[in-house]
Amino acid sequence: MYRNGFLTTVVLCCCCLGMLGNIDHSGRYVAMVPAFQGTANALGPVISGLLLANEGGYQQVLMTGAFCMLVALAIYVFLGTARRFAKRFPVFQ
Repeated sequence: MYRNGFLTTVVLCCCCLGMLGNIDHSGRYVAMVPAFQGTANALGPVISGLLLANEGGYQQVLMTGAFCMLVALAIYVFLGTARRFAKRFPVFQ
């Protein structure tokens, strides 16, 4: 099960970085991705530990992770939709 989740994450990260590369031609945002990933890798265990210390249990940790994933997905969907809208209607660029 972990292997399938890992492969899905790798494929989604590649697709998201590809879309980000198409949106930002200067490369600034793609260069910021490792910094944000490092920040998330540092803050994730801290937040999980705080949730577990406050007797939240592992279900609360998993729900927090799912919520963060859905927020990220919503941002990528919004960016993709905005990009297609801007191509279709160049007046709004």
